[in-house]
Amino acid sequence: MICITQLLCPQRHCVLAAVWDDCESSAQQSEEKLRDGFRKAVHTGALNPFCGLCRSEVLHCESGVTQWSTMEEAMPHLRKEEREQILVAAAVASHRD
Repeated sequence: MICITQLLCPQRHCVLAAVWDDCESSAQQSEEKLRDGFRKAVHTGALNPFCGLCRSEVLHCESGVTQWSTMEEAMPHLRKEEREQILVAAAVASHRD
């Protein structure tokens, strides 16, 4: 099955997510990679160390199973979500002081 690990604020806004195949990885491995990638992105300035919507610095990981069986099946849906999140981020950024 295809699973997802999300880095969430207390209001459940998703800061970052990773999708993985449970035949190749585990929730713990995915969380470690996601947190490591987040730390590196914050360190380089690519991401802020907080939720872009509510500004919470309290972030936690949650993992779950998606409805997809293969990455090939999941990718069109994930790409659509990615495009939508890019639009949301741009809209939020345009309304910041």
